[in-house]
Amino acid sequence: MKKYLLALLLLTSVFAVAVETEYVQFAKNTDFNVVKRAEENWDPAAMISLNVQGGSIVYLTNYTSNFNELYDIGDPTYVDPGSHMRLGFDMTKDNYGYREAIRDSEGKLIGLGEFHSGTGEKIDFTFPSTDPNDPRAPTTPGYFLGEFDKDTEIFFYMTPLDNNYHIGPVDTYNLLSGQNLQSRQINTVDQLGRVRVNLAPGNDVSHEFAIASLAKEDVPPSGQPLPGVLTSCLVALGATGIAARRRKQSRK
Repeated sequence: MKKYLLALLLLTSVFAVAVETEYVQFAKNTDFNVVKRAEENWDPAAMISLNVQGGSIVYLTNYTSNFNELYDIGDPTYVDPGSHMRLGFDMTKDNYGYREAIRDSEGKLIGLGEFHSGTGEKIDFTFPSTDPNDPRAPTTPGYFLGEFDKDTEIFFYMTPLDNNYHIGPVDTYNLLSGQNLQSRQINTVDQLGRVRVNLAPGNDVSHEFAIASLAKEDVPPSGQPLPGVLTSCLVALGATGIAARRRKQSRK
């Protein structure tokens, strides 16, 4: 009976550890492409795309402004303390996603692929302080954007939230639904050096998000233990069984 209880305890510990995930990599400024549009030929209105590394699963999170608390970009109560305007996005299925960039043989951008919607699924990411003497490590949800088998250039599509209505969708390529997007910017980074993708949809409030991506083998299916942890658990269970058998033999 004791062995079964120990096994249950170890397995429970595995699933508890799998709840939060530390980032593996995040988008740097050099991962983005900035292309000016002929109809709005100024920097803040430039088209912004991201080069995603093959073998990655990409999640969208809030940027790290401090190490006390990180807000959920999909939380409708996430507001600006000054204007009291909502700062987040509608992170439900069909309200955010991406399109692949299509380039010709010379590398010129000539169009976009089909729309790929995010699923709305999320996992918690932990972003620890960069100071080794600072134990703070806040978490924030990361929303699933897509799984990429090969290197892919993408444009983001997002739906910012206002106090009274959905603003979007707006995007980092061109405008959808006739919405007014004043600017798209990537000239600011957060406390961890992650690029803050800034969309200003014309309501005097900037809406921002950051990117956290994981190597595909590092992200288990929902409800499954993290790689390595399950192995450790099995090793621990095996060692427990061996020790028990040895104790039985010693008593004979």
